Amino acid sequence: MKIPSILLSGALAIGASAADAVLSKDIFAVDHEVKFADNMVAVGKYISKFPSRNSFQDYLDLLDELSDPRYRVLPGKEFASAPDDPEHVMVYFRHDIDHDPQTAVRMAAAEKKLNLRGSYYILPSALYYGKVRKDGKLYRFSCMDDLYLSLVSLGHELGVHNDLLTIMFYYHADPLAFQHRELEYYRSIGINITGCVSHGSPLNRLKLNNTFMFSEFGRKGSYEYKGEVFHYGQWSLADYGFEYEGYRLKANVRLSDISAYPGWEIRERLRQCKPGDRVSLLVHPLHWKDEKRSGK
Repeated sequence: MKIPSILLSGALAIGASAADAVLSKDIFAVDHEVKFADNMVAVGKYISKFPSRNSFQDYLDLLDELSDPRYRVLPGKEFASAPDDPEHVMVYFRHDIDHDPQTAVRMAAAEKKLNLRGSYYILPSALYYGKVRKDGKLYRFSCMDDLYLSLVSLGHELGVHNDLLTIMFYYHADPLAFQHRELEYYRSIGINITGCVSHGSPLNRLKLNNTFMFSEFGRKGSYEYKGEVFHYGQWSLADYGFEYEGYRLKANVRLSDISAYPGWEIRERLRQCKPGDRVSLLVHPLHWKDEKRSGK
């Protein structure tokens, strides 16, 4: 199918014969059979295909820098409401778990030793999270719950790595109903989630972005995909059950391990920040998982 061109209104060209997609409000389910060890074996095989850009020692060096008293390191929820601090470099410490929950726990434990806290965002379309079965439902693996709880017990915030476009386009789930059910499940195991940050999914190639799901981003529109029309941007963060989205947090400096520079340069760039700066620092466990060092 030819990708439609984007119109000036922000909506997308829709074929005359296309109909609204039928979205299920009952896609969320829980699997209690899959074992944690088996799930981690499958995850390990998958992530072994992707050598990390940096070493775990590089990460420990980054944490050593962040432990300096000149920094005030906060999870997203606290960063969102924190006033400017003229005496410190404020850092929103964001971890997009993506496909590597085991390294995420390793990171979280290392941060705990240095009294650092951050936010860890769980991706609902990731291999470790669950699986869509023949009945069309997304079965969340309950064997992962203890891992999520361990992140919270180490002092970190847990959030959702929003991939609602995938949930809607590929799983045919009503995004609002799915998100409500997911947050309800987290609460049932003792985790109260208030924040999210949007995932860069393969649907980006269609010039779509998961931030478009929220009305605050002003990108309300529709998209025809494989003969069906999907709508986005009609509901707010609050409608979905969130208080904040990471890309909307006030920051005048943004650093990330998916930029062109290597991990050690993040430290150098942090050192250039001045008291009063608000820094968004994004890391992905997958890019720091290996033992081999990347260099300086």
